[in-house]
Amino acid sequence: MTMRDVIGDFKTDMLMSEMQDFTEKLNKWGLKSPRPWNEFAGTLKKPKNKQELEERLQTNFMLYKANYILLLAVSFFLLLITGAMVKLIWGFSLGVSLIVAHMSFRPRCSGHRKNIIDDANLSQSPIKIVEDIESPNNEDSGLNSYHSEIAQLRATAHSMSRDGRD
Repeated sequence: MTMRDVIGDFKTDMLMSEMQDFTEKLNKWGLKSPRPWNEFAGTLKKPKNKQELEERLQTNFMLYKANYILLLAVSFFLLLITGAMVKLIWGFSLGVSLIVAHMSFRPRCSGHRKNIIDDANLSQSPIKIVEDIESPNNEDSGLNSYHSEIAQLRATAHSMSRDGRD
């Protein structure tokens, strides 16, 4: 099965043309032409140790840099031509939109304050964390009832930093 069988003649010709244009741009940018593909896909062996792996990574990156860039470009164009790239971008955008919508519309509740402080681990900047949580312009109904708790946390955090227990 060839690429023409999978995506058709027109898309294959378009892809090959794009690859050729991309190769010419690589040459203009100072990258060498790709190494022969039969050499690129030649013998593959598992490295014996970490040192050999590092040496192979460095050497092969320098030798086959243009081949790797072309593979990334073929992958990008293939995703674009088949419509998968649009779906990936749409799915990612939908996910980000849902996250932002949740963060925007989910009201804060009093129990979350302790979890935020616990997650921040109070050792980084306890007073700053508490000040961020206590917003003077916040109109959450339960927030004002916790000012004494916040004052107590500030005092504890201040004494911890004064005693050198960061």
